[in-house]
Amino acid sequence: ESLCTMMGVFVGEIIRRLYGGQWRVSESGELELPYPGTTIRPIDRARKRIMSGPSDNIRMYYASLPKIIAS
Repeated sequence: ESLCTMMGVFVGEIIRRLYGGQWRVSESGELELPYPGTTIRPIDRARKRIMSGPSDNIRMYYASLPKIIAS
């Protein structure tokens, strides 16, 4: 779980620095990045990558963020 958190916070901080925003703690107690119309949960994404393997590619997810955040 600590690896998921470290990896997710790393990716999330890159996203936050590039697109702006502020971290917040969700109702479930996890860090997330809210944007108008969507919420990015990089720790969940890192967990999926670790559990599912290469099919949940972080690079492809990161490449899709401009569309996700803009919508």
